[in-house]
Parts: sequence; C-alpha cells; structure tokens
Amino acid sequence: MGCFEGGDAQVGLNESGYSVEVVNGGGGGGNAESEYNFLVKLTPIYKPSEVIVFFFTNDILEDKPIEKGSEQRVATSLRQNIKEFLRSRSHFFAFLYYLYKDRIVNLIGVPKFMLPPDYFNLDDTKPGWKSFKEYALKMRDFCKENNITFSYVIIPTLTCLNERYPYKEMHEALKKFFEESGIEYFDLFPVFSPYRPSQLWVNLENSHWNDLGTTLAADAIIKWRYSNRSKPLG
Repeated sequence: MGCFEGGDAQVGLNESGYSVEVVNGGGGGGNAESEYNFLVKLTPIYKPSEVIVFFFTNDILEDKPIEKGSEQRVATSLRQNIKEFLRSRSHFFAFLYYLYKDRIVNLIGVPKFMLPPDYFNLDDTKPGWKSFKEYALKMRDFCKENNITFSYVIIPTLTCLNERYPYKEMHEALKKFFEESGIEYFDLFPVFSPYRPSQLWVNLENSHWNDLGTTLAADAIIKWRYSNRSKPLG
C-alpha cells in the first residue's frame, strides 16, 4: 500500500488486527507524472497489494523542468511561484500570509484572482489537468495489470474549510473524473471541515498537517478502506 505517514496508518491497522506493512512512496513537489514513475519504479521492489495516491492542488498545475535534463520540476504559475518565493525567503511574509489564511479568509473567502487560473474551468485546454488525467489513468491501468488495488485520496487545502472553500469546483471535477474512470476515491474535506484550519497546521508558518491532522486522516482512511473487510489481511 502506498500512503502518507506510513507509521500512523500501519500502527492503526496492526492494532486493529491487520498484518499490514505501509510504505511511504511519496515525495515533495510531485504530480501525477512523477507519481506514476515512482509507482513503476517501486512496484518490483515492494510488490504492493494496494496503492493509495494522494491528490493535492499542485497536481494539476502546469510545470516544467527546473533546468534542461533535470528531474526536478517547478510550476509555471507565476502567482504560485511568487507566493512560494516570498514565503520561503521571508519569515515575516510567511507569518503575515498564514495570519491572513487563518483569520481573514474564513470570513471573506479567497479572491479568485489570487489563485492560479489552472484551478478553474478545468478541461483539456489546461495542460496540468490534461496531464493529471493521463497519468492517473496510467496508474489505474498499471495497477490493474499487476493485480494491485488502486485508489485516490483527495487532500483539501487547509484554507477556509467552510462554504467559502476556494477549491470546490476542482473537487467536483475530480470526483466526476474518478467516477467516470472507475477509480475509487475518498475526499478528506468532510473529515477536516469541522476544524478551524490552523488547528491542523504544524504552526502559523507551516500549514502542513500537524499530529491532529495526520491522526484524523489516518483514522478516516483506515475506516474507509477496512471497515467492510470481515477478516484481517495476511
């Protein structure tokens, strides 16, 4: 099984009587293409019976190699790159940015002009969306050929987890694509939405999942994948 925080998921499953090894096959800053490449590379090594891929918003950003011949890629979205540049170079900007995300966005939402246009009006004229679908289908087919259960988990951005959530359109497009493609999926938004986003952050300058966020996600995914299985996996 490919998962996120392998330790949390594995401990939870083993405590429930399942004999499961969870391998974290992910990496930072990737997209569906890099995930497919990891899948093909790691499958002969770990021989998984199940693969779970996490979707995050950057998966549909158009990107390009940092330099010719490099495997590292960077989003071509100017808005996204400016934000990431400032956030990584200035602790003060990062503090103000996350203060804005914590206090103001919940009340007024996120203005559309502040987000990459790649996130809206999703169709095949959007290179990132087109590439995502292509490689998601490649992963689906690769797993089917190798007798591996394949599914996606949709990770919500921890911003404005209420009716003003800025990525509703994206989530709906994803769900429609998964359903039409026969890909199982689980949306973590309802799991996180009862919480104020900052309750799930590492700290004010780091909006990745903290221990609470990781535990909520692990527990929900375990319940989703294993609640209907009558006996432990061997």
